[in-house]
Amino acid sequence: MFKRCIFLYLISLFSLRALADGPQVGQAAPPLTFTELQQAPPGAVASWEALKGKVVVLEFWATWCSGCVQQIPHMNQLISDMSGKGIQFIAVDDEEPAVATKFLDKMKMPIQGWLGFDTSKKIIEAYNVRSFPCTVVVDAQGRVVAVTRPPMLTKERLLALADGKPVTFPKEIEGASYEEMLAAANKEFKATASGGEDGPKPLFVLSIRPGDPHGVTTMRSQKIKGATVIDVSNANLLTLYSLLQVFPSTRVIVSAEQSTRILAEYLSLHLEAPSGDLERMAPMLEQAIHLAAGIQAHRMQREEEVWTLVKTDAADKLLTAAQDLPYSYCNYNPQDGKVVMAGAKLEMLDDKLESLLKIPVLNETGLTGKYIANFDLPAGDGQAINAVFEKKLGLRLVKANRTVEHLKLEMPEK
Repeated sequence: MFKRCIFLYLISLFSLRALADGPQVGQAAPPLTFTELQQAPPGAVASWEALKGKVVVLEFWATWCSGCVQQIPHMNQLISDMSGKGIQFIAVDDEEPAVATKFLDKMKMPIQGWLGFDTSKKIIEAYNVRSFPCTVVVDAQGRVVAVTRPPMLTKERLLALADGKPVTFPKEIEGASYEEMLAAANKEFKATASGGEDGPKPLFVLSIRPGDPHGVTTMRSQKIKGATVIDVSNANLLTLYSLLQVFPSTRVIVSAEQSTRILAEYLSLHLEAPSGDLERMAPMLEQAIHLAAGIQAHRMQREEEVWTLVKTDAADKLLTAAQDLPYSYCNYNPQDGKVVMAGAKLEMLDDKLESLLKIPVLNETGLTGKYIANFDLPAGDGQAINAVFEKKLGLRLVKANRTVEHLKLEMPEK
């Protein structure tokens, strides 16, 4: 279970899209050609000539990247710790400035460093950034020191670099290097790419192939010419249910006799669809996964104790609607307890709570909208969580007995 939680954390942390090698360590960093620079001192210039003598941390991020948003507090803490140490942090975003600033205002989660906007995408292309979040560290002479991820940045490493000492940024995550992880994901992407030069491109594509139980579990979602493309690599059935919002994994029933066989089934899935509405596609995806894995699934009802999510009088004031966001995610980081919701329905929050509380959580607020929020979720039972919910969201968990639908999985003998 611990390993599965780590996989899910990695998936939420790294929103992967088309992948390629970035700038090489030791080479001169490509030019910075920002279309707009915010939160910099008056007259400041973001060029390597102007920044010479400073260590520069370029943090490539986007509002739609849940892993990027999860890392904002970590990066802000580093910026605070590095104040006056000759280190400049620049958050690089290729979205329109109004999109990013409106998002950060709604989230009540400011970015402390400079905001560099690359709406022309010249910097993204020059640095060959194909996965987010991506961190490029440049030394005081303008040479690339590391192409890495936010968790690899520490106060000690940055201070040593600012002092001119040689620093190596580790590239290991759960036994797999970034290069191995990205190479595997890129191979998976190329193998599943559909449509060629001859004939029209298919309007809808779904393919499922055997996965590698020893491979790294990854998920990426991207927009390609108006279509949503989702790739999941090396995921077992319960992980697939959670990632694709097919069915709450905590409500899946597997007999002790068949548990080993069923959870040993790892799949890789590729989806191309005009819409990325996973809620609408859930029945189709569920059926396809079961057919591919040779699983028989039966839905069953049973009465049990649950937590119900209800609204208080403060909900209308505290909940922030986000109907205008073109994406939807709700992430829970089990390592630090942080929850980030962006364009998320409350049912998505229910699923995270179920994983934490180990019993069903049902939305009985009557609210059907999409919301934006960020808060720290304490460890403990529902009562410990309520103090945060009532203060941040105007919601409350209440114990009750309800009839809950479960999914029973069986694998016929071969």
